[in-house]
Amino acid sequence: MTHDSYVSHDILLRVPGFRLRYSNFLESMACCIKSSYLRTILPMFERHFTGWGTDLIWTMLMEDPAFRAAVVDEVPMVHVRPLYSGPIYVNFVKDGIDPHQEIKFLTSCFDNHPKTKHVYGGWLTNGRRVGDFETRIRNAIALLWMARRVKNPARAVFKSACMTVWAFTKAGYRPEQLRAIPGTEMALLGLGKVASVDRGDNEIIDVAAARDTVLSGLGENSVVRP
Repeated sequence: MTHDSYVSHDILLRVPGFRLRYSNFLESMACCIKSSYLRTILPMFERHFTGWGTDLIWTMLMEDPAFRAAVVDEVPMVHVRPLYSGPIYVNFVKDGIDPHQEIKFLTSCFDNHPKTKHVYGGWLTNGRRVGDFETRIRNAIALLWMARRVKNPARAVFKSACMTVWAFTKAGYRPEQLRAIPGTEMALLGLGKVASVDRGDNEIIDVAAARDTVLSGLGENSVVRP
């Protein structure tokens, strides 16, 4: 996003000099998703339409997710509406939906959900591929440079400092496929790492194989709670 946008996540601010940056997080506002993958994760959207929480997990539900999701800096966009405003938030209140609870519920379905949002590589506009260290350092410098022009300068400076530290402490980081905790909604939908689940009665079930049965058994608006 452009520096004059209303932004919730500073990792999404456009970084000059990059074509794209590989990330473990993509916001749901303006994504391009391969149709075959969209079909895979569609059951999640049918039950969690707010966009809160789904964007924290969807880049890591696929097998081998490293270098398969990216922020495209070459295509900037501007977000002109102030955060947490608009008709959709009025509908949330009317329908009794708490987006923060959506986040808590969805992320709690996995035992290896990362606590932070990372960039870990990218492509520069000159065609050169860069690794995680250079990507983070360039991103940190860009955030510091644009801090006085963004809506939340203090947060941009803080994120810049975090990225500088992560350039050294998170070297070699790659996102891994999320592991769904047995019995949670995401496990029953077959989303995340495919695993066999021991139910404790000497019976082993294959979560992936059970997916179609589970989907047919869930009502349109039903939710399986952990």
